[in-house]
Amino acid sequence: MTADDGSRSRLAEPSTPPAEPVTPPALGHETTAGARIWTNWARTVTAFPGAVHQPAGRDALVDVVRSVAGRGGRLKVVGGGHSPSAIAAPDPGTDLVSLARHSRVLDLDVSRDEVTVEAGIRLDALVGFLATRGWALPTLGAVTAQTVAGAVSTGSHGSGEGSLDRYLSALELVDGTGRVHRLVPEADPALFDAARTGLGALGVLSTLTLRVVPAFTLSATVVARTLDGLVEELDELSSAGWARVWWYPHTGRVLVWRAHRTAERPRPASTLRLAADRLAEAVHETALWGASTVPALMPVVNRAAATRLLTSRRTVVDTGDRVLATGEGIRRQVLEYSVGADAVRGVVAELRRAVARGGVRAPAPVELRFGPAEAGWLNPAYGRASCSVGVVGYRPFGRAAACAAWFAAAGSVLAAAGGRPHWASAHAHDAADLAGRYPRWADFADVRARLDPDGVFANAYLDRVLGPCDPGHQRYPEAPDGPAGSDTATR
Repeated sequence: MTADDGSRSRLAEPSTPPAEPVTPPALGHETTAGARIWTNWARTVTAFPGAVHQPAGRDALVDVVRSVAGRGGRLKVVGGGHSPSAIAAPDPGTDLVSLARHSRVLDLDVSRDEVTVEAGIRLDALVGFLATRGWALPTLGAVTAQTVAGAVSTGSHGSGEGSLDRYLSALELVDGTGRVHRLVPEADPALFDAARTGLGALGVLSTLTLRVVPAFTLSATVVARTLDGLVEELDELSSAGWARVWWYPHTGRVLVWRAHRTAERPRPASTLRLAADRLAEAVHETALWGASTVPALMPVVNRAAATRLLTSRRTVVDTGDRVLATGEGIRRQVLEYSVGADAVRGVVAELRRAVARGGVRAPAPVELRFGPAEAGWLNPAYGRASCSVGVVGYRPFGRAAACAAWFAAAGSVLAAAGGRPHWASAHAHDAADLAGRYPRWADFADVRARLDPDGVFANAYLDRVLGPCDPGHQRYPEAPDGPAGSDTATR
């Protein structure tokens, strides 16, 4: 987790800025006891940890885990705080681990097209580091103010190129006993696939090795469609690579965003354009605040938002990271599901009917993003080409989003279509329901029981969505003495 910068997740005192990439902090760790308050970026979750740890270096991280486990405690590692769900929230009085000081780039191996980083580095810092050296990540979501470990652990994704965990080639994990596991797919593919999207339930990620690609330029275009026209275009969009769809409920407007690689020179947005965008966002937030008081205004707000995007971003040519990472925007609650690509037509039709029936005021947009089948056992796109369907509930100027009716209606449609909720989004499913949606659910539970038999990394959210740890499974052998434990695999 990064320290409070006024716009992201907050951890009230102490406030330690993140280390610059490849600038090592002093090794060791800091622990602060006493009253602390942590809240996520959307301000939808607040937690009160009993102690805050800020380890720097693997040995210090192992020491923290062993100390907490030795006294029968629980700990949660927090990243950038961009999950609207409580997946990262420590239970009251339990320990919180911030990786703000565990955030270095350890190696850029251009002969293997790989970069190795400490788990606490933020995506924007890593993207910046790679860009100055002519490299890029193969995929990137809209928000980069999150840690690499957090993005990987929750199956976060962009559009077309899949989830970030798809590009993992190695990772290092500290389990619930303090033992260190270096995992590579060649040595133990099953364990590696379990840990790809581990939800923070298997251990603390210490380092990750990701595949990288030469830096590239994208040309992105936004075009208007009708909802009826979109339905006819869905099959093409599902295989179009970088593609997103934004449907603006109550208006009939649909915008289709597509991007492709180009040899053109980047044309970054001017300072004037960026200032105009910030002003337009402030106006939009003010309009949303008004619509939260007078819901009948929502169709007008949605129509204006669609018009602004179409006129201001019709065509963009820029570096891949600047095109893909559109920023945080207005604070929001998010509900997102991954459905099979073959179910998208039916989902769009049912969502359209839910809005037409009345009783809900749906903020815009409803976003569709397509991606390939994934290998991570608990990745929402596991085993099937998928479409991610996201709905939003804005929190303008901190006002709570009045989205309960819309989220309930959309969630019912998406769940009925076999959807799997994004682990970071605001869903209400529990383990009994989720187990049937993931073919490797029981296998993941077995791995969890072996890596964290005493539930050191559990919290109320994981207890709900995964169920309690089952200590009846066989544990891994005890780690030998030493601050760094031992390895299950070496490269």
